Amino acid sequence: MISVGIMQALATIPWGEVVDIVEAAQEGGMDEDEAIQAAVELLDTLIDLSILGPAGTALELVDAAILGAIIRLVWARKGRKPPSAVATGGKPAERAGQSAWPPARRERQTAVGDVGRYFNLSEFTRSSSATRLGLDNTPPDSAIINIRELCSTVLDPLRVEMGPINITSGYRSPEVNASIGGSSTSQHVQGEAADIVLVIDHDARRVADAIALMDLPVDQVIWYQPETGGHVHVSHDPGGRERRQFLECYRAADGAKRYRSYSPGL
Repeated sequence: MISVGIMQALATIPWGEVVDIVEAAQEGGMDEDEAIQAAVELLDTLIDLSILGPAGTALELVDAAILGAIIRLVWARKGRKPPSAVATGGKPAERAGQSAWPPARRERQTAVGDVGRYFNLSEFTRSSSATRLGLDNTPPDSAIINIRELCSTVLDPLRVEMGPINITSGYRSPEVNASIGGSSTSQHVQGEAADIVLVIDHDARRVADAIALMDLPVDQVIWYQPETGGHVHVSHDPGGRERRQFLECYRAADGAKRYRSYSPGL
């Protein structure tokens, strides 16, 4: 039986991302068991990044069997029948035509978040620093407008091309930004920037290359080497004054973080 603590922790999971990762895993040729394992790895990533906050400790107790059961309940609530393989732990059942679970990606693409096709405002405002320090991280209307434009021009198209995206840092109020030592001119404060990682097979340099190849209207892109965070910082200037600046963040011999120009694809 699942404890009340774990059930409360499960309620904090961004299930849209879990559904996306299972769907993408299936389309990539994985069977149901492998897809569920991929979802488990997603939760591990969210825990490691402290995105789930205190719930992460309880979620470490959630194993693949429990997650599989919860995923089945999620799809059941959507009125879709889960695969017999997930229910029994066996191999995927042979089925003719398109499976009812998971739905085709084109069905998912009709879903609309509150700031973008695939993104909700809560993904941009969650902050472990704000929670820990009791700081308000509510964006003003002007920042929300900028977040919407960042999604529509950069993040949504990138999501279509690269798959599910996790926002590790989005909007930062001036107080939150100061608490983490952010620059006073940080575009995060204006809602113009986000730090992101791919949910599946993340590689920061590959993401930066894709952004350049897609010719997305970016102001600044910084890909961070694994030892400096491993994420990608991406920003958009709502005024159309895009610098198209591509940088790489690396760890210098003295241990400090340094930045240098980066030529995508080279």
